[in-house]
Amino acid sequence: MHYPQYDDHDHDNGIEENHNDEVALAIGRLIGGDPLAATIVRSVAAANPKSFEAQAGRVVVDQQLELARRARTLAHTRRQRQHIAIIEVWLSGDIDLVRLLVREHLVEFPDDLLLSWLSGHW
Repeated sequence: MHYPQYDDHDHDNGIEENHNDEVALAIGRLIGGDPLAATIVRSVAAANPKSFEAQAGRVVVDQQLELARRARTLAHTRRQRQHIAIIEVWLSGDIDLVRLLVREHLVEFPDDLLLSWLSGHW
């Protein structure tokens, strides 16, 4: 199963996203409701400590603000900064704001499957 690569549109900082298939598969399993997904996401995050996507997935699985703060340090692009900010709002429990922010985020980054799923997963 293949999941799309993120195209950030925020290339002015020179950082290229190298979206790891293992990370994409783990997030896909989480979105798909795989009962082992949480364990897989944690394992992938542990194996890829510098991968923003892996760490953001772990934040969603473990729902810990401290993990979100660590993931924020890996956010180098506008897409990533928005992504983790929305997850932090989700952790605060403000569902209406999450849905608004996700809708705005998806206008520019329509392939952000984790946030799309997260806004409807309560």
